[in-house]
Amino acid sequence: MTNRSAFTWMFWAFIFLLVNFYLQGINLLPDTVGYILLAVGANQLRRFYPRFQTVYVL
Repeated sequence: MTNRSAFTWMFWAFIFLLVNFYLQGINLLPDTVGYILLAVGANQLRRFYPRFQTVYVL
């Protein structure tokens, strides 16, 4: 994996976390999915940058 793909995962994570679309009271972009995508991106980056170990744990 490259840094670019890891940052792409994190980009989509922030989209899920920042944008809220509601349809009859149901959030179509749930925050849980955003946090999972953020963890996937941080997991890929911790091989290249040791400080991302802290981000992954949080």
